[in-house]
Amino acid sequence: MSNDRNKRETITRRLNNSAPSPRQTAKFLTATTLLSVLTFTGTVIALVMATPLMVLFSPVVVPAGLAILPCHNQVLVLRWVRSGGHHRVVVARGSIITFK
Repeated sequence: MSNDRNKRETITRRLNNSAPSPRQTAKFLTATTLLSVLTFTGTVIALVMATPLMVLFSPVVVPAGLAILPCHNQVLVLRWVRSGGHHRVVVARGSIITFK
């Protein structure tokens, strides 16, 4: 029994000796928080700067992207366009029913 107890005490001492100090833990948490804040700030700034460019160039970028897409994705684009046509028919029929 005493041999088991000595082993447990030895393991506990090793864990206590290898654990970081409170100062090291505080430094790590501060650095991690600062890094995440800087990353978030950089992302927001990049989005603010890129949004006007994307709005400005989207009439060129979207058709170019659709032309470059492989055949598999063109089927999805055609489905999307076709569903837009169905919506127009539904709206037109709804307006005819409403005005009668």
